[in-house]
Amino acid sequence: MIDVSAAILNQLVIHRVGNQSKDEGFFISNDMAIIDQPLSELLLDYFLNSFTQATETYQFVHNVDINMNVVYHSAKHAFEDPATAHEQSTNILRHLYDQSRHPHIKAGDLFVATFDNILLHDELVSAIGIFKSENKDSFITLKENDNRIMINKEMGIGTRRIDKGCLILETDMAEGYRLFSIDHNNYDADYWMRQFLGIDYIKDDNFDTKAYLDFCKSFSEEVVKEKLDKKGQIDFLNQSVRYLEESETVDVEEFKNTIFGDEELKEDFDAYKKSFEANNNLEIKEKFEVSSVVLKKQKKKLQSLIQLDTGIKIKLDFQNTESVDRFIHKGYDMERGMQFYKVYFNTEK
Repeated sequence: MIDVSAAILNQLVIHRVGNQSKDEGFFISNDMAIIDQPLSELLLDYFLNSFTQATETYQFVHNVDINMNVVYHSAKHAFEDPATAHEQSTNILRHLYDQSRHPHIKAGDLFVATFDNILLHDELVSAIGIFKSENKDSFITLKENDNRIMINKEMGIGTRRIDKGCLILETDMAEGYRLFSIDHNNYDADYWMRQFLGIDYIKDDNFDTKAYLDFCKSFSEEVVKEKLDKKGQIDFLNQSVRYLEESETVDVEEFKNTIFGDEELKEDFDAYKKSFEANNNLEIKEKFEVSSVVLKKQKKKLQSLIQLDTGIKIKLDFQNTESVDRFIHKGYDMERGMQFYKVYFNTEK
């Protein structure tokens, strides 16, 4: 994660890019944008706020030579000579337009900016940001006219969050830099990350922890839930999270033997791990260090809702991973011929 509280916006150029398959063309600004201090503060928040919670880091890649990656090449020249920032931004614009061929890809405004004073692991670094705004919001303007106030509806860019963006940090140049990527309009997963940026994950503790939790979640949905039930699925996820919370290092073999008493589930776990790796083109390491930041973030995304056919829903709290074991019990009522959940509590809230 990065700290942008002291970040400075140095340069900004704004272009416009259309969809090539629709012959929409592109527009090149001839010069840098002129921004005052209040606007600079607004833009810093608009451009950088989405990256403050990002945990997955990327690097530029190319299957022949990293210097043949267009965005990497342009960023490298702009870092080495800031006076070429505008020239490099036009190269980036043309490259983005070349990748904008799918009919679903939206036209938008392209912002290329340079920053200083971004804190990464206790080191201040410079950065280049590439941002694309695709959606317009409606807003109301009020203007005085003689003795009355006129109200109008206008369309513009909302500043709540950027639609697409990447932040290239001036570090680890030889390895393809270190960068973050955001895509809030993920209608074409390959368009922004693969085709335009040409980036891949950096295989660090954050990546390993997220990949393992994604694997556990998928295994719980496709195997545990089918073989046991919804409570069994949530119980498995709770135990998995608890194991990671209590361990600095995950040992997959130890994890499997700790979580499962059933030998058949152990075999299912091993078989599903192989298929998950093949289907997602990744490797689940047998041992890796746990990232507490990723674990905390991913816990919030785990499914913890039991929905019953009687219209009752039971919401469990993954912040307390012992709640399934201690406070809820499943059984079968012979007299009614129905299953039941018994829930324990001290007071209502």
